[in-house]
Amino acid sequence: MNQNNPLSVALADTLSTYGIQNESFRLGNVSIEGDKFICVKESVNDNTQVVVINLYNKMSTRKYMKAESVIIHPNDPILALRGTIKNVNTIFLQVFNIETKEKICSLNLNEYMNYWKWINNDTIAIVCERNVYHWNIDIHNTRKGKDSNTLTKVFEKAQVFIDNNSQILYYATDKEMKWCILCGISTQDQGKSIDGYMQLYSCEKKLHQTIEGFIGCFGSFIFDNWDLKPLFCFIEKKKNTSMSRLHLMDIYSNKSEGNVPYKIVKEINFVNENLNDFPIYISLNTLQGIIYVVTKCSYVYIFDESTLTQLVKEKISEENIFICSDSKNGEGIYAVSKKGKIYYITVNYVALVNYLKLSNIDLKDKILKNLCLKYGYPGCDYISVYKKCINEMDFKRASKIICLLKNTKIYEEYSNCLADSILIMTRKNIDIRIIPPLRTQQVLNSFKSFKNTTGQLSPLLLYFSVLLEYDKLNTYESVELVKPVVLQKKKEYLEKWIKDDKLTCSEELGDLVKVLDLRLALNIYLRCSAHNKIISTYCLLNMFNNVLSYINNFKQFSFDFVSIFITIVNYEFPCMGNEKETSSMSDLGSQGKSETMDFFNDSSSTNANDGNNSKSSNNEIAVQYIKFLCENNIPFDINNIVDYLLSRKKLQEATSILLDYLKDNKPEHKHLQTKLFEFNLYNNVQVAETLFQMDIFTYYDKNRIAYICEEKGLFQRALENYTSINDIKRVITKSTCFQKSGNMNQNFDGDITSSTGNSTNSMSFNRGISLEWIKNYFATLSDAMCQDILFDFMKGNKVNMEVVIPICVQYYNKIGIKKIINKFEENKNYEGIFYFISSILTELPNLTNRGNNNTSYNNLNDDTSSSVLLSSDIGNVTRYSKENTSNLNIEDVHYIMFKYIEACVKINNIQELDRICKDKNVRYNPEQVKNFLKECKLSDPRPLIYVCDIHNYIEELAEYLYKNSLLKYIEVYVIKVNPSNAHKVIGVLLDLDASEDFLLNILNNIKNISNIGNLIEIAEKRNRLKLLLPWLESRSNEGYENIELHNALAKIYIDLNKDPENFLKNNNFYDKKMIGKYCEDLDPHLAYTAYEMSKGECDEELIHITSKNGLFKLQAKYLVSRQSMELWKMVLDESNKYRKNVIDQVIGSTLIESNNADEITVTVKAFIEKKLSNELIELLEKIVLHNSEFSDNKNLQNLLILTAIKADSKKVMEYINRLDNFSGPQIASVAYEYKLREEAFVIYKKFNCHTSAISVLLDNILCFNQGGKGAKLREHATRADSEFPHAESSLFSSSNDYDHSRGNVMQHSDDYTRQFGEYSSSYREKDESVMGSVVGSGVGSGVDANNSDTLRNYEEEKQEEKVLDAAVYEDDLNRAIEYAQKCNNNDVWFILGKAQLKLNKIIDCIDSFVKSNIADAYKEVIEKCKENNFYEHLITYLNTLREQNCLKDVVIDSELLYAYAKLKKITEMTKFVTSTNSANLQLIGDRLYKEQEYEAAKILYSNIPNNQKLTFCYLKLKEYSFAVDAAKKAKSLKTWKEVNFICVKYKQLKYAHIAGLQLIMHADHLDEIIKIYEKKKYINELMNLLENGLTNERAHVGIYTELGILYAKYKPEKLMEYIRNYSNKINTRKLIDICYNEYLLKEVVYLYISYDEYNLAVDTIIKHSPTAYQQDIFMQVIHKVTNSDIIHKVIDFYIEENPLNLYNLLKILENKIDNNRLVQTMKKSNNLPLIQTYLEDIQGQNITPVNETLNEIYLQNDDYISLRNSVDEYDNFNQSNLINKLENHKLPEMRRIAAILYKKNKKYKEAIYLSKKEEQYKDAIEIARVSKNNIYIEDLINYFIEIKNKEAFCACLIVCYDILKPDYILEIIWYSGFKDQAMIYFIQILSDYTNQIDIMKKQIEDMQKEKKMNKSAPNDYSLNPISGQFTYSLNNNLSIMPPQGPAHGSYTTSSQFDKYGMFNNGGDMRF
Repeated sequence: MNQNNPLSVALADTLSTYGIQNESFRLGNVSIEGDKFICVKESVNDNTQVVVINLYNKMSTRKYMKAESVIIHPNDPILALRGTIKNVNTIFLQVFNIETKEKICSLNLNEYMNYWKWINNDTIAIVCERNVYHWNIDIHNTRKGKDSNTLTKVFEKAQVFIDNNSQILYYATDKEMKWCILCGISTQDQGKSIDGYMQLYSCEKKLHQTIEGFIGCFGSFIFDNWDLKPLFCFIEKKKNTSMSRLHLMDIYSNKSEGNVPYKIVKEINFVNENLNDFPIYISLNTLQGIIYVVTKCSYVYIFDESTLTQLVKEKISEENIFICSDSKNGEGIYAVSKKGKIYYITVNYVALVNYLKLSNIDLKDKILKNLCLKYGYPGCDYISVYKKCINEMDFKRASKIICLLKNTKIYEEYSNCLADSILIMTRKNIDIRIIPPLRTQQVLNSFKSFKNTTGQLSPLLLYFSVLLEYDKLNTYESVELVKPVVLQKKKEYLEKWIKDDKLTCSEELGDLVKVLDLRLALNIYLRCSAHNKIISTYCLLNMFNNVLSYINNFKQFSFDFVSIFITIVNYEFPCMGNEKETSSMSDLGSQGKSETMDFFNDSSSTNANDGNNSKSSNNEIAVQYIKFLCENNIPFDINNIVDYLLSRKKLQEATSILLDYLKDNKPEHKHLQTKLFEFNLYNNVQVAETLFQMDIFTYYDKNRIAYICEEKGLFQRALENYTSINDIKRVITKSTCFQKSGNMNQNFDGDITSSTGNSTNSMSFNRGISLEWIKNYFATLSDAMCQDILFDFMKGNKVNMEVVIPICVQYYNKIGIKKIINKFEENKNYEGIFYFISSILTELPNLTNRGNNNTSYNNLNDDTSSSVLLSSDIGNVTRYSKENTSNLNIEDVHYIMFKYIEACVKINNIQELDRICKDKNVRYNPEQVKNFLKECKLSDPRPLIYVCDIHNYIEELAEYLYKNSLLKYIEVYVIKVNPSNAHKVIGVLLDLDASEDFLLNILNNIKNISNIGNLIEIAEKRNRLKLLLPWLESRSNEGYENIELHNALAKIYIDLNKDPENFLKNNNFYDKKMIGKYCEDLDPHLAYTAYEMSKGECDEELIHITSKNGLFKLQAKYLVSRQSMELWKMVLDESNKYRKNVIDQVIGSTLIESNNADEITVTVKAFIEKKLSNELIELLEKIVLHNSEFSDNKNLQNLLILTAIKADSKKVMEYINRLDNFSGPQIASVAYEYKLREEAFVIYKKFNCHTSAISVLLDNILCFNQGGKGAKLREHATRADSEFPHAESSLFSSSNDYDHSRGNVMQHSDDYTRQFGEYSSSYREKDESVMGSVVGSGVGSGVDANNSDTLRNYEEEKQEEKVLDAAVYEDDLNRAIEYAQKCNNNDVWFILGKAQLKLNKIIDCIDSFVKSNIADAYKEVIEKCKENNFYEHLITYLNTLREQNCLKDVVIDSELLYAYAKLKKITEMTKFVTSTNSANLQLIGDRLYKEQEYEAAKILYSNIPNNQKLTFCYLKLKEYSFAVDAAKKAKSLKTWKEVNFICVKYKQLKYAHIAGLQLIMHADHLDEIIKIYEKKKYINELMNLLENGLTNERAHVGIYTELGILYAKYKPEKLMEYIRNYSNKINTRKLIDICYNEYLLKEVVYLYISYDEYNLAVDTIIKHSPTAYQQDIFMQVIHKVTNSDIIHKVIDFYIEENPLNLYNLLKILENKIDNNRLVQTMKKSNNLPLIQTYLEDIQGQNITPVNETLNEIYLQNDDYISLRNSVDEYDNFNQSNLINKLENHKLPEMRRIAAILYKKNKKYKEAIYLSKKEEQYKDAIEIARVSKNNIYIEDLINYFIEIKNKEAFCACLIVCYDILKPDYILEIIWYSGFKDQAMIYFIQILSDYTNQIDIMKKQIEDMQKEKKMNKSAPNDYSLNPISGQFTYSLNNNLSIMPPQGPAHGSYTTSSQFDKYGMFNNGGDMRF
């Protein structure tokens, strides 16, 4: 924009550059409340994201969210989020800080929200459907308690907003929140006009007023004496009027006060080329004195506040504006367009004043005076007024002048555009409120120096109060104001000023506030982007998660982590501040937990603080800070941090930090590791020891650390780190660890203290070296060194075995076990051998068998004390060397163990000897050890006993003990040690002829003989068993149940015939099978008795012995009583040759004699299972028919009949007649299954099962053509008849006529079922469920209680049937009729009717059904009648049903109605329909419609009514008018579609048109209608139809689009006018494609323009220019094109077709052309002259290709003047290249330009040389002066002397006067003789020196006068000094010191200090 334009507009940012879609740029998605942040909500791939952009640093933050709406805080990165809780009609609001990750507060709202907005820093206005609320939020957690976040209802919305469904456009309150304004818009004519309403509400008076208008706001302007006055401004617009009225009024003053409130009204016109334009934003700018108004169509209006005169109207963008906001710097507003461009708009003060001077605006003088006088616009001498106010001590007025003064020159160094300059300064964090020459730090200091007037505020406080009222304080003003506030701890003032955004945040301000409150300081640091301080404050608040997030967000910034650390360490928490801080954080944490909804997916947002909120010291926080840096791999300088801590004596913190930093143990950290050990060894040895134990550092200086350790007495650590052998020996000698400290016998007497194996817990000895450690240390030495040292220490008497033994254990693999043992033997040290081997017992796997269990001999030893191996330190030493432990051969193992046993004997350690000998896992040579122990002849032979017992030398042991008279140990061994070997010992003693008394004594003492069988066997082999009888009987009497014992007794009793049968029957502990076998040859009856007592275990042996000896009666008796099915199977098997004998015994006597029901049950089962039918019948006849106890048993009777049915059907009828107590229906069902129809009929008849009986008679008819002849009959036969109420529930149920014993006969009915099923499976195929129903416990459960249900279920199964021949079944039918007449049962008549129906005897079946009075078969009757057209009989039958049964069945009534219709009985049909009925009219109507009975169907459809079907009937009957009427009632698209199709088909276009109008209103059917009409060639009718559709209010885009397509195809002449009228309602993309196909290119261009596709429009014009090119349209569109490729296509197009207008085109596209590309293109086409003028116009942009191109053109044209001007003004080109071309040019002027270029590039030497060469001495002198290089100047002077050019010499002296030295000039004129030419130079030098001396004298005199005045009148106050002071100060930018002159005393003018031109008294207006 032109810099002389009074409206300054700059592009602040473009949202699309952040990857945001254009669809997101609309109201509700974008929020901007200030000049720092803007947020956008967009949807990406069905995910909602929010993008927050910092307009200062152009950084964006993108987060996924769940919210529906987002608004950004005016100053801070705080979001307010809105969402809806699922399944609950509740709005959820949440306030969230995106930088600190704090959830500040939340709110549930039960009313739908239309609009919300931040109205100040801590209040959100919420506009709901009916109410307006204010949500007061404690943003910085400064308030405590429940009232910190409150929701307050302010007022109710005016009804006009609700009635008009208005969209809320804006809401605002005044500063004090006493007045509110709500603005909304609506439309009543589909957007053709916009109506606006405002509601003004007074919070004090609780009253409101509704105003017709668009927008309003509150603000204040300056009135007389520069006082602020609050005002209300709004734009009023009445309906049906084009003019608007701007109101500015005072609503705060009352008329009753005697004055008339201020009010101005001005008519304004917002009408422009956009008819629907209206204002969307208004702002009163207090400091600028103007009113901003922004409209939707991007027009900006500026009005003067005093007269409301329109000063400026400017269109800032081609896109619409949808949201605006005030700038917080008070200098303008922000506006956002639909393309995402953010514009900053302000006023250029100078340009506005100049514009007003030249304009013809009414009252311009008044306006200029008002702006300059009140608002400090250029043109007033504010400096003089300020001086006057100071002199008059009117400090308040002076402060107002300071606040209002404007100086645009401060922006000039940043940009020519004021708006751009302000944006640049804002982004660079330059304080725009520092406005020289008044609003500076020097003036502020002067206010501090002014003295207070009694009874008034101090000047400084007045100064601050005015600035706080009018504006925001700048940087140093904020600091000066806060200093006393912090000292007085007035935190509430700070909170208020920060909340009201009255302070300019800076790092210095944050440092001040930090002492008082960390959170307030953090807020300040965040606002001023003090990155290091932000990090340190986060850390002090324990918010380390925020630290990481912040560092990641500002990766481009280099953080000083060392200074941050020092800040943390040096910070001192206030006394109570930390507690408050902790409380605040705790409150915040608890508040975060109570949230019910989380908008962001980011997990870091859930808690405000990470980790611990408890009070921590700054040192702890500092350590945590370093740990945090290490954990997150953030690089920092650790050395400086450690040095700083050590200098402060913070050793603990330094250690903790270094531990974290050095945990990776890297070589490059060697010096840090050394330092860590070093300072801890000197200051805290315990910490150093802990570091050694951690063993994580390996790269430190080991020798250095070892020396310190030795010095401190840490010999263990010294040895760890020393590498020299001499050092090692010295330390070991000092430690004396190998010297014995006490009596060795005491140390190894079984009381040695146990060790845990941990070096930190093991016992310490000899100055700190532990046993465990010394063992580990020897592992680090070489083998030779270790062996030498070890063997040396093994010599002598004072050997510390506690050290030597573990080292031997550690090194036995390398030295050799035998070698170590031999070394001990050389020294006669058997204790050493003992402890050494005991230590390696568990180490060597070959020494023990670890898989075996140890044998316990605790019964042998009275002493239970543990072995030395279990209590000694040596026995539990840790093993380190595992090499070659499995390479010992068996001989070595035996050798080692033998030496160990030998050592035990030598040192008399019998306890360990016992332990090792009784351990079964120990591997030694048993023979060798046994012989050794026998040779030793120990007084205690227990070790020998253990060895012999383990290795099975029992006989040898017994012999040794017996021969050595150690009889006591024999008893002990047999009794206590191993009683299981007693038989071996007894055997040896028997062989040695030991006395029987000794033997019996041993036996009697053996209480538990586990192997008594072996003892008995030994006695039997030696024929001494009978000798054991007393002992055996004694054991038996004692209760021993050993089977071998009782077997022996049985054999003795049998052999002695000592009542064996009684023993066999009464003794249960002998082996029955063995004893039976033993008795078979002796006595078969004894064998039978033994086998019988086995209780089934010897069944086979019993059967065998009884069969073999002919004992069949015993066998039969056993079988019956045994009740074993398996045994019966074996006996009754056909392979058994004795089967007949057994069966005869069972049937003849055994079973008949039995009174046990279970025995009979099992026997019958066995017969059934073996399929012995005849035998079973014979058996059952004897039981049932011969008056036995079980004759009336129902189950047996059932079984008898069933068996006869299967095996002998001839007897079935006899059994039926003779038996009465059987399950009749079930038996009949089975009989029927076996085709015994007559028997089944007799049974049913006998049991009065009439329905089953007649079903049997009619089964061939009823079951014809069904799967399985008897399937259906069996289903019914097994069901109960209503006439048989006493049927049993089970076929084998128990009878109630018997007692308990008899009633249990056949109680296992399930088993019978299974048996009988298997029994009958081989004779017939059957369904398992049917057989289960016959013989199972749950089938045939009596008579069906509801027979009608049975019959109904039976009748419902329909199958396709074949036609039956009635003659074939005549006999069965007659018998059935006779039976039915006899019993006269309804169900029987029903079944008969079913059979007759099957035979197609319809009349007879109807008669039977009528007699049955059962209506269940009416469906079959109806079907049969319909099949045979018996509609007359059907009518009779159905009417009978309705009369007899009063049935209101849907089917009956429907079929009756259908029968009437089929017989054309319209009268009866109509009568029936009008009467009460249950007919399904819809179903019958559909059936009739399908059968083309349209007249009858019409009657039914009209009675339903079903207008859709009725319409179809009318169409079939061609009654089109009635069809249309019915379709209107149907209101169905399908109906209208059918009407349209039929009418079009039969050319009834009138009715088709009516239907079509209904259909085209639905886009889904529009295409189909068009296809129908086009197919029939009814084009005109189709277009008429669509044209009529446009008048309908429901007309949609499809209608407009399709009509346009029809015009394009068939009437193109109408298309252009049509699209001009309806371009905004057409699917433009679709119509464009059609127009392309029809080659309607002008229409295509117009459509592209209306669609905002300017690029495509221009591209179309270029491609089809003969047809599509129109000059006016092309020029309108071209400036809207954004695509650079299209723009350059346009340029090429103009070059080819219209080159003369190329310049005009380029000027239009100046801001959009890529000039680099343009230049390259024109160079290639050799058309550069065409654009020379254009390039000269844009050369001001200083673009390299443009400059080089123009320079090249000038050079080719020898235009040195233009070239000189170009290189002087524009330096952006390749100067070296141009110099090369100019240096040797033919024209001297060109070569002179080369010298100038050398000078510009500071190549002064080359420039001077070239100027001298061209004799351009003036240029040479100027170049030398600019260089300020004495060498160049002196060379030039010497050159002039050399060529004797006195004029040039003199000129050079004058020009370079301030650079040359007088002594040098005096020297050269002395030897050159140019004295006259140098005289002017020396005269000036003397003049300057004289003036400087005079000035110094004057200053000294003034100082002396001032001292005298101060001495004479110290308390006097004079105005003159103040005036002088400020006069003097103003000449040096208000500095205190006077200005200093230049170095050489040159005269200084006032302009040198008047940098900003503020002291020019020649202004146009003065006070």
